[in-house]
Amino acid sequence: MKVRQFIDKERLLMGEEHVLVGVSGGADSMMLLSMLMALQKEKELKITVVTVDHMLRGEESYQDLEFVRAYCEQHGISFVGKQVNVKHALTAQKGSLQQVARDMRYGAFLETLKAVKATVLALGQHGDDQVETVLMGLTRGGTSKGYGIPITRDFHGYPLIRPLLPLTKDDIYSFVQHHRIPYREDPSNQKEDYTRNRFRLHTLPFLKSENPKVHEHFLRFSKEQREDDDYLWELTSLNVKKCTYFGENRVELQIDAYRSMPLPLQRRGIHLILNYLYQHKPLTLSAIHIDDVLDLISKPHPSGSLDFPRKLTVEKSYNCLIFSFSSTTKRIDDERELGVGETISLTDGKVLSLAITEGVKQSGVYLKPEEISLPLVIRSRKPGDRMQVKGLNGSKKVKDIFIDEKVPISLRNTWPLIFDQTGKLLWIPGIRKSVNIYDSPTSKKDLHLLYQ
Repeated sequence: MKVRQFIDKERLLMGEEHVLVGVSGGADSMMLLSMLMALQKEKELKITVVTVDHMLRGEESYQDLEFVRAYCEQHGISFVGKQVNVKHALTAQKGSLQQVARDMRYGAFLETLKAVKATVLALGQHGDDQVETVLMGLTRGGTSKGYGIPITRDFHGYPLIRPLLPLTKDDIYSFVQHHRIPYREDPSNQKEDYTRNRFRLHTLPFLKSENPKVHEHFLRFSKEQREDDDYLWELTSLNVKKCTYFGENRVELQIDAYRSMPLPLQRRGIHLILNYLYQHKPLTLSAIHIDDVLDLISKPHPSGSLDFPRKLTVEKSYNCLIFSFSSTTKRIDDERELGVGETISLTDGKVLSLAITEGVKQSGVYLKPEEISLPLVIRSRKPGDRMQVKGLNGSKKVKDIFIDEKVPISLRNTWPLIFDQTGKLLWIPGIRKSVNIYDSPTSKKDLHLLYQ
C-alpha cells in the first residue's frame, strides 16, 4: 500500500509511538485512522483520536463529533472530543473565519497532546490539499517560505506527520468505499465562499485532466523546495547577524554590508527581521513589501521611509536602515545617574555599566576619576549641547557631530549622551569620545565604562 511505503520511506513512524490522530469524520481522516489501526500491532502504536467541533454548523457538526466517538468506542480506540466556539472568538480577534478556526483547532490538538501524553500528531491532509495550498500561496503573492504542506514538521516540540500526502481525494474515496469505512461529508466543502474551495472545484479538475499524477509533482516540488529553503534560511540567519542589531521593537542594519549579501539572502533577511518584529505577521504583508524595502536600500538617495502595517516604519538614513514601531521611539527625557559598580538599562535596549578596572584592559572605554565628577549622568541631547572632541581643537555641537557621522534622524533624539556632574559631555557611545575618554587603563584606579 502506498501509504505504508510512504510512512517507511519518510520515517514518519519508527514504532512504539503514542499517536494522536486528528479525525473530523470525513473520508480523509477516517482513512488515516483505519491505516494507523492496521499498523498498530506491527509498529506497537498506541492510538488516541481527537475530534474538534468548531460549532459552526450547529447540531450537524456536533453529530460529526458523536459519529467519531461511536466509531472509536466500537473499535476500542481512546477518544477525546473538543468544542471550540469560533464565531465567538471572531468577535474578539482579527482574522478570517478559516484562520481563526484553524488556530483554535490546532490549539485543541496541542492541549490534547499534552493531556494524553501522546508523542506524535497525525493529520489527514492529502495530495489534492497539497496542490491547492501551493497554488494558493503563489496566487496570493506570498513568500517562498512554506509553499505547500510539509510531510512532517515540528509542532510545539511534537512531530506532526501527514501520511496521506501521496494520495489524491479519489484514491481516498476508493479506499473507504472498498473497505466499507463509514464517513461523513461536510457540506461547507462545496461552498465557493472560501478561496480553497474555488481552487478545489475549478482549478484542480483542470490540472488533473492534464496530468492525473499532478499531485505527485507538487509533492516533490514542495519537499525539495522546503529542503533548499531550509538551507538558505540558515545561511541568511548567519549573514544577517553580522550586519544587523536586533533591539526591543526595533532593528538596525548596515546597508553596505547587507547589500554585499546575495539577493536571495537579502530577501530572506527582510523576512527574518519582520518575523522578529511582528509577533503575528499581518495578513496584508506580502512580497510587495519586501520588494519595497529592497528598492529603498538600493536607491542612491541617502534617505527615505516606508510605512508598514501596525505602525511599523522603515527609515533609511545614509548607511543605516531602521525598522521601528512609531510608538517605541522615545527620548530619554529624565536624566539618569550611574555610579561606580552600577548597571542601567537604556531605552535602546542596551545597557551601560561603570566599574573600577584594577588595571585590566577590557572592551569599552576608560575614565580617570580625578578628571571627572561622579556619578555620571545619562540623557538625550538638548539644544546647545557641545563636546570637547578628542583630537580636535575646541568644542563641537552635538547637532553637528550627528550630522557629520550621518546618524539617522530618527535616532538623534534617543541616542544616549554621557555627562559628569559638572555637565561636561564625556562620551557619545559608538560615535565620538571626548578628551576625557581613554582606550586603555593607565592605573588601577581608572574607571571602566561599557555600553553594550
